[in-house]
Amino acid sequence: MNRENPKDGFNEDTRMIAEILGKEAAVKLIIELGGVALYIPRPNREIIRDIHEQTGYPPKRIAAICGCSERTVYRAIEGKAEKSDLTGKNSNPDL
Repeated sequence: MNRENPKDGFNEDTRMIAEILGKEAAVKLIIELGGVALYIPRPNREIIRDIHEQTGYPPKRIAAICGCSERTVYRAIEGKAEKSDLTGKNSNPDL
């Protein structure tokens, strides 16, 4: 349900963006990407590794921030393959 609040003109989604990034950024996104369906993925191992390098947070805290397991964070930091990479199913047959 995406009801607009007549006071600010934002629906639930844009209100959430405004709370995270600020009202000005939300308005810019509306102007630039209004009507576009946008999927925002969970952090991948490169992003997790960047968070670790930039903040120095311990894996437990990064896992809480990213919504993943501590093991996933340790794998990212150590540069090990993700679980799906270890199954042998690879989209590139040359690898």
